[in-house]
Amino acid sequence: MEKPKGTRGSVWAGVGLQVLPLPIADMALRRLMMKIVADHSDSFGRMALYASAVFLIEPTDLPIQFRIQFDSSAPIVCQRRPAACEWDARIAGPISSLVAMANGALDGDALFFSRDITIEGNTDAILAMRNAVDAAEINLPYEIAGFLGPFRPAARLAMQIALPVIGRVFNVKMASPGVHTA
Repeated sequence: MEKPKGTRGSVWAGVGLQVLPLPIADMALRRLMMKIVADHSDSFGRMALYASAVFLIEPTDLPIQFRIQFDSSAPIVCQRRPAACEWDARIAGPISSLVAMANGALDGDALFFSRDITIEGNTDAILAMRNAVDAAEINLPYEIAGFLGPFRPAARLAMQIALPVIGRVFNVKMASPGVHTA
């Protein structure tokens, strides 16, 4: 099987994930996801019917995968790939496509039909999650800056400077964190 080609960003992210201890990445992602879901509870309330569904998000160009279950005490688990786990719905594709889709820069349907991403399993659950993410209008850089508490102003300034570079490295359109108000 041919190894998927990655962007420069996915290569650097892969190196970072090899160096960064997985428990630290897991803890940070879990806290970030819990904050995003709490901050956008109206949008993610649409997931009620599928709150116990297990979603597997697999960046095909990184050595990790994410197991998401909204009603779990650990709603996201970051694990090395490939790791066997049961899932109800699976979304796989390059990290740049997955991030752009979550950030609202690319349409999930277009990514699916162009075969940039693959979906399997409970498509109703995937559609419900997509609708919740779309309704939440998630701006990942803004969410990450907001996650940093008292360092939020400095983080927003750093992100405004870094976003054009990150976008070019990952080949992803990144919205400015100043777009939303806190």
